[in-house]
Amino acid sequence: MKKPLILSAITSSLLFGALKVERPVISSFSGELSSSSYTLNTSSGFIVGFESKSEEDNKSNFVNKNLGLYSNPEDYNIEPTITTSSSVSTNEDVARTISFSINDAEDDTIETTIIKNGSRGTLYGSGTSFRYAPKSNLYGSDSVTIEFDDGFGGVVTKNIDIYISSVDDAPSIGTLPTTTADEDSSAKTVSISISDVDSNVANASISVSNSNSAIVSTSVSGTTLTLTPIADKFGNATITVSAILDGKSTARSFSYTLNSVDDVPVLKQISAQTALEDSGAISIPIQLSDIDSEVSNANYSITNSNTEIATAEISGMNLIVTPIENMFGSSTISVSATLDGKTVSQSFSYNLTSVDDAPTLQSISNLSSSGESSTVALNLEDIDSDINSASFVVTSSNPAVATGKVENGQLIVTPTGEESGAVEFTVSATLDGSSVSQSFQYEVALPVESDIEISAIDDLDLEMSGETQSQNISFSVESLLPVSSIVVTSSSQNISVSSSDNSLSISIDGSFVGNSTITLTATDENGEKATETFNITVSANETQVCLYESSNELTFETIQGANERQDYIRTDLNLITALDVCGENIPVSWKSSNSGIVSSSGAITIDEEKDYTVQLVATIGEGEEATTKNFLVTIPKDELTDEIAVSQTIDILTFDSIKGSNLKRSEIYSSLVLSTEGVSDTEISWSSNNEAVGSDGSIYPTNEDIIFSLTATVSKGDVSDIKLFLLTLKGEKADDLEIINSDKEWLTISNILGGNVDSSNVKTALNLPEYGANGSEIEWSSSNGLVISDSGEVSRDVYIDKYIQITAYLSSGVETNEKVFSLKVPKLIEVSEIEKLEFDRVEDVEDNQTKTVSIFLKDEDNESVSTTVSVSKTLQEIAETTITDEAVKTTIESENGSATVLLSSDGTSATKVETVDENGNSFETKISIATTGSQTEVAEDGTIVSKIGNSEIKVAKTGEIETIVGKSVAQSKLAGGSVSVTNKGIETAFEEIVGGTVLKAKVSTDENAKTQTSFTVVDLTTGETTDLESTLSDGQSFDDNSTFEIDKDSSGELLIKIGTTLSNELEIK
Repeated sequence: MKKPLILSAITSSLLFGALKVERPVISSFSGELSSSSYTLNTSSGFIVGFESKSEEDNKSNFVNKNLGLYSNPEDYNIEPTITTSSSVSTNEDVARTISFSINDAEDDTIETTIIKNGSRGTLYGSGTSFRYAPKSNLYGSDSVTIEFDDGFGGVVTKNIDIYISSVDDAPSIGTLPTTTADEDSSAKTVSISISDVDSNVANASISVSNSNSAIVSTSVSGTTLTLTPIADKFGNATITVSAILDGKSTARSFSYTLNSVDDVPVLKQISAQTALEDSGAISIPIQLSDIDSEVSNANYSITNSNTEIATAEISGMNLIVTPIENMFGSSTISVSATLDGKTVSQSFSYNLTSVDDAPTLQSISNLSSSGESSTVALNLEDIDSDINSASFVVTSSNPAVATGKVENGQLIVTPTGEESGAVEFTVSATLDGSSVSQSFQYEVALPVESDIEISAIDDLDLEMSGETQSQNISFSVESLLPVSSIVVTSSSQNISVSSSDNSLSISIDGSFVGNSTITLTATDENGEKATETFNITVSANETQVCLYESSNELTFETIQGANERQDYIRTDLNLITALDVCGENIPVSWKSSNSGIVSSSGAITIDEEKDYTVQLVATIGEGEEATTKNFLVTIPKDELTDEIAVSQTIDILTFDSIKGSNLKRSEIYSSLVLSTEGVSDTEISWSSNNEAVGSDGSIYPTNEDIIFSLTATVSKGDVSDIKLFLLTLKGEKADDLEIINSDKEWLTISNILGGNVDSSNVKTALNLPEYGANGSEIEWSSSNGLVISDSGEVSRDVYIDKYIQITAYLSSGVETNEKVFSLKVPKLIEVSEIEKLEFDRVEDVEDNQTKTVSIFLKDEDNESVSTTVSVSKTLQEIAETTITDEAVKTTIESENGSATVLLSSDGTSATKVETVDENGNSFETKISIATTGSQTEVAEDGTIVSKIGNSEIKVAKTGEIETIVGKSVAQSKLAGGSVSVTNKGIETAFEEIVGGTVLKAKVSTDENAKTQTSFTVVDLTTGETTDLESTLSDGQSFDDNSTFEIDKDSSGELLIKIGTTLSNELEIK
């Protein structure tokens, strides 16, 4: 402590001499003289000064005076010095910090006291910093007074004037009531209350948005909102009312529920039916509708007034009326339908007109002969005429081979003996002016000597190289007759083979590991065949196996360093240079697509103005056997301002970041993970509009589903912004059966995939929950525990893709159910065959219609190639884009499933659409495009369209597929199909596990729109693939302008329907 000691007792008349200080507390001192005082510097920091001095003869004369004993330092206190602004300004409703600078010569502790607070706001704080908060909606002048006290009598008071500027506040909307109405009821009105402290609310512009316009229409007149139910509809909607006043806006939502009312079913009138005698059965659609019930549950009954002329029966949703042979007349037929205790009926007249029957000629079976004649009895009938009056005509398509005639009711066919060949015979019979005919094939094979043989070909054993391998093999064919054709096939699509001049050219994909059977068939001009088969086996060495296992060990968690997210990198990455796998130290080297932002060692440079997404390529191993793995990371621009920090936090605040163990916005079963800190020291606060969800993410479910909004407020300094999430908290189920059924529906493919992309690409461990979201217990069983264990661990076979069925057994109380998932675990060794392009950048662009995300690459000519996904703006509330592993992932939720589009950093893309049927079964429809430059669009109705070259692929939200190449159209009517696009063409397929095999129906179209169809069977135990006979003969294909449809028949058998123009050149097997 420093205290001034003023020697007021010493004046100019005091005696000359030395100054004496007698206080024992001062142990040492020194002094210096100024023009008006003498300063004594003591060891304790006291300052002693004269108020005057005496000077004589231009000399300074010092006084000698007993100063006495000073015992109280407060007698010599210096008050503190306070520095601050005398006035401050702020805006209405904006708090302002008031800072002070305090200087005390003796370093005393200063106590601050607010002795007068404001009338238009409140001052709070202490020390050197106070904060003034204006009262809500007040502005004008105010003042406060603060007192500073050093505790030794030094007190300073500061008055500060405060000027509050008026700010136009946003309007507010009063609480809107939850509204309930019955189906087909009259409109209801809701009064909208708008308040604004600054403006005339009569000038407000009011608008309304409706989450479910299919059940209710909305209109606003003044401040009255009218809710009009749509006829025959029911369900839930969220109505949001928005108001704009003087450029400021606000919004408030409420729930609208339209209760179902059971209507009477409607059976459409069936028109009168007229048919000719013996004309065959007619199928009449039964058009029953009931907006409340499933019409397939209806029970039908039929009455028929004349069962002698026709029978009537129900088949599915059709009435089948079948004339009784050779009968005619009239009948009245009535159809009744009973549904949910309500019955409706319709009647119609059925008239069967008499006709003169034509004669009938029984079909004639195909015949063959080695040169001898054939005799066939003809069976001609006519219920109206004498068949002995009939006349016959026999025509031969090739009289040089065989001729025919009719004698005594018998057909006699006689070969000429000169030529072999096929003949089509047509036998026509005419009776009473009516004719009937039958055709049949007649094959004549005259005996000839023929012999054909192919030289033996040894099996090939090769080692995988990672690049396409070529082999040429010579063979010879010995034949007594000229050879008409040589056809060669491969049992694996990864090995292509062709024949020319007794030489086989074999091309083996670099990614292929396993076995393939090559079949060579030679045919002479007489149709005699010879076949030779041999096997090609491609093996992988231990080093290659180890390298591919190493790639699974290298994840973002391995390299993330202190970063937590791939899409928000702020510190250096830990780009490791080696992996310890298989007992070896595998080297890892790195390449960055932008070394100025991320170096090959992982050093990060943050740009001041621009976000960058960079591709990192890890090369695992060395030489030709090395493999690669890609990562995408985003380095946001420097957070120079609070606005940028808040904006970046809003951008990365996605549903994916808060969902916890939940999967969909519409299915919240467990607590949410709500962070309170964002990037760069931003603060996040949370609020929910429903007490069932806490601000910390805790949930308190009831027995009903609850639609709620969760608002994140992100702030830093004076800057803040909000992000809104619309979610549904699922209600608790009390009934065991309801628990089981709900958990079966909840347990989707996405729910068990873990970090895997889709069900046909399972490489890492699955997430197999032990309990359902509603509380059921779940036990798991795998069809092959060596590949996927019951706990979900995955072991990939080196050489063979494995198909596995995982079964979930659900139980709650006495109720049980099960759900089966079909999964494919690809072989460990995979080599990409796509053209390697250089990654450039990721861009996202928004306009009034869509949001588009693009990955740009550069080819060897430095030309730009882009792969894109565009999402309709109307889906933005249920869509979000994130970076995961080496891809940009866009996810869109739908009412009955979800869709995901992945844009990989190598320019390829993958799309999957997951749907759940009414029985809780899950289906995953997939598009895999292994070429660059695709453009994928997600339309407002959920339809996904991918375009690549001259091809277009459509996937409906139901999972149905349509592929268009040129003028050819291939469809899969079954949810769970797939489309695979490579540089060789497009394959549309559907596969299912049947017993111990996988049955796959394929429609393969090349780049020239030439199409082939086939079925493939894969043995689940051995992995052996067997191609069943294709529809066409070897080497043939359907031309452009054909249609193909994969579906199932009424018995559940898989089939392919083909529509094409037949020609003589098209040989259908």
